Amino acid sequence: MIKHLLRSKKFWTAAIALFVTVLIMTGLVLYFSGPLIEMMADKDEFRAWIHSYGPWGWLIFIGLEVLQVIISVIPAGPVNIAAGYSYGVLWGTVICLVGDTLGSMIVFLLVKRFGMKIIRIFFKNNEFDRYAAILNRPKLKLFMFVSFMIPNTPKDQFCYVAGLSDISVFEWFVIVSIGRIPSILVSTLMGNAAYRSDYRSFILILLFSILAGILAYIFYKRWSAKDK
Repeated sequence: MIKHLLRSKKFWTAAIALFVTVLIMTGLVLYFSGPLIEMMADKDEFRAWIHSYGPWGWLIFIGLEVLQVIISVIPAGPVNIAAGYSYGVLWGTVICLVGDTLGSMIVFLLVKRFGMKIIRIFFKNNEFDRYAAILNRPKLKLFMFVSFMIPNTPKDQFCYVAGLSDISVFEWFVIVSIGRIPSILVSTLMGNAAYRSDYRSFILILLFSILAGILAYIFYKRWSAKDK
């Protein structure tokens, strides 16, 4: 069924239309709202601004998350933290997860369909080669899942790599929808603590995430070395 879907012209027309719509929507928001990342530094100003759009604020955030995944050089942290102080931990996490998952699936499907033609749009010269090298790794699916669970790994770049692999659409959905949760949750917790001016909690969460990242990285390196 999935293979049939990937061969369907209607599916790809709809997917590309969605991709273009998200880019246009986010572009308009960025154009009319000024330097959005700078605005995020003022949590009260940004929260008031995003809530002024009502329910559309959710769509704006989802659009920003999708754009951040597609244009992988845009940092995810500020957007996720802003979601935390704008919508709280629960709904901020939901919004970010929906946007990140949607963006990850769009990139994955576009690369599946168009291959290096899409990758060359977003990566200069041989910049992509260092990421593509992981395609030769054993247990690639497990590698991807563990990498998504670890903070500060190049998750967005891996979306492009995965599109060149034999990972199925369903498998990739599971990897990105579950694997992104820890990083998003940490960011929204930090954002919510910042909004409440609970800087003690903010620092503790930050230190915990750094420690968890270091321990996960050590475990991952040892596991990876045994796998070679």
